[in-house]
Amino acid sequence: MIYSFKSFYRTPIRSIIYILLLAIAATSLCTSLAMWKYSAESVEYVQDTFTTIGVLSELDFMEQSDTRSLSPQYDYSMLAEVKKKAMESKYVSSYDIREYIMGYNENICADVKQGFYENTYPYSLSIVTGVCESMQWNKVTVGYKVIIKIDYSDLNILPAYIKRFGNPQYVEIAGTYMTADNKSPFKVGEKYIVYLMCNEYYPAHKKINGRVDKSGEDFYKYEEMVEYSSATMKEEFGEFKEGKPFYKVTNPDLHMAQKIDTTAYDFIEKEQGIWAKRAEKCAITQQSAELILTNSMRSMLMFNTNDAYIVEGRTIAEEEYANGANVCVVSASFARNNKLKIGDKLPLKVYENDFLPYGIMLKKGTPGVSGFLNVEGKDRIDVWLSKGFDPDRGFVGEVEYEIIGTFSTRDIVNRNEFTINNNTIFVPQKSIEGDFNTRPTVHTIKRYTDKLRHTELLRTSIPGCFSVIIKNGYADAFEKEMEAAGYGGIFYYFDQNYSEVKKVLDEYNNTSRLIALISLLAWVTVVTVFLTVYASKSRRDIAIMRSLGTSQAKTYISQLVIIVLIVLIAAIICSIVASRIYDNITAAAFEEVSKSSNLVGGLLSVTEKSKGTVITTAVAQFFVIVIAFALIMLIQIKRNIMVLMKKAKKQ
Repeated sequence: MIYSFKSFYRTPIRSIIYILLLAIAATSLCTSLAMWKYSAESVEYVQDTFTTIGVLSELDFMEQSDTRSLSPQYDYSMLAEVKKKAMESKYVSSYDIREYIMGYNENICADVKQGFYENTYPYSLSIVTGVCESMQWNKVTVGYKVIIKIDYSDLNILPAYIKRFGNPQYVEIAGTYMTADNKSPFKVGEKYIVYLMCNEYYPAHKKINGRVDKSGEDFYKYEEMVEYSSATMKEEFGEFKEGKPFYKVTNPDLHMAQKIDTTAYDFIEKEQGIWAKRAEKCAITQQSAELILTNSMRSMLMFNTNDAYIVEGRTIAEEEYANGANVCVVSASFARNNKLKIGDKLPLKVYENDFLPYGIMLKKGTPGVSGFLNVEGKDRIDVWLSKGFDPDRGFVGEVEYEIIGTFSTRDIVNRNEFTINNNTIFVPQKSIEGDFNTRPTVHTIKRYTDKLRHTELLRTSIPGCFSVIIKNGYADAFEKEMEAAGYGGIFYYFDQNYSEVKKVLDEYNNTSRLIALISLLAWVTVVTVFLTVYASKSRRDIAIMRSLGTSQAKTYISQLVIIVLIVLIAAIICSIVASRIYDNITAAAFEEVSKSSNLVGGLLSVTEKSKGTVITTAVAQFFVIVIAFALIMLIQIKRNIMVLMKKAKKQ
């Protein structure tokens, strides 16, 4: 053993050259193999993690409420066949036909911010009881404004986003219709129960902004115009220009205000009719959330584009979808406002709801996930709003969910068929039995020709409910298949930049594979030369040691120790240097790939996992060299001493 170390130190330059050559060759091999594994596993990770979806805009098939909306590009009768063809495609791995219902819990409040109609409906539906303090008809346009002082000792059902301001004293109500008997719906000094929408509260004016006659009812069917006549209407309405139009609604069930001489509680208990249903509708709707029954959250546009993302916990697992597990994902805002956390149970009484197609004006700014729907000159778009609880239909069942995750959304300027609000809860489709959304929605279109005409169109599908998950890399093939069937250009494709990331990683994979092959050949060449040279040199040492009477075993161990020392040092150097080089290369690669997608965070785990290849390869090549040399020495050590001496002299 001592001789081994002396021999190592006796020729330091030669030993250092051996170590450096082996270290360089091994470093190249270890780094290239690790990079090859990294690129190969990255491609596999991207294949498994990224999702390519195809979505269609059902508004492309619909005539919308406003003429300033986009005209339909396709006939509505095509829609079902387009979906069927897409689901049958060989390039589609799965599809999702989402269902929409609502869930009620007396201990929660709808997570809604005050503001525009499309953001607050149906949670804005309210009951207010109070005394009319002022009533004024508009001199020029149709309609009136009335101010009610709220009586908090009586029945009032107000949204949480209003109640957070305390107890607002007044509500200012805008309305349209007089009563069926040509009377004003309000008189100063009288007490009323009012069914209205409370959209927002103005702290500066200390008044709630309310609206009646705009709750999605079919007022036009019972609407009549009355021209003002001072002879018959002055006493009731005041003085106006002759012929000024007033509108009345002839169906008493559509009257939104009721004069009462008792408490609202007593009135409703005695009446047990439309007002009892209205109170029940408001109370339940305001403590409800919208449930989306889905088979894949990742098939939804906002989650695919990362405009919606998990902030705590996790998403629903594939086996939970398959088994219909009672788990759910809620918005972080909903959880916070209702004091809920991951692991909590959320019991819900579920019910079906009808929908109200409603035209909104697109606001200026970043269009968000549906920017492709905006066309210059067209600034209106239909959104479908839930109508809330229907007392006549009641509840369809009860279910208790465990909260497993919370999500958040980026700021979206314009609501559309693909956006998600904070009052949404995602659950596995199989967690609730039944077929929902089977009742067609009546979409009433108003158009002016020779007169105002209303057309009722039946819609059998809810916009935004359908998407397909396409096998990664096959979006173009899917589009060609749809085009061949006559449905080209209908779907919009989102692959989370899979194609760009895959292209970059494929280039890395091909390059690293080539480098790994070259490095392997170089390493084999260096090791072969090293073993040949060192084995040749060792013959003389073996011959000398054997001639001096050293046993075969001691001679063998002596030579083997030297080679182990050289190769071990080279392996240690290789492990350190190769690891550093690997970190630098993968960091640069990750930075480049990150430019194409924000979903490559998981590649960091692939980086760490593949880094182990450096050490594994270093250890493996160490044993390969040592074992190879050990076999060579085993052959040489058994040769005749005279033969070894002769070969040593020839050298």
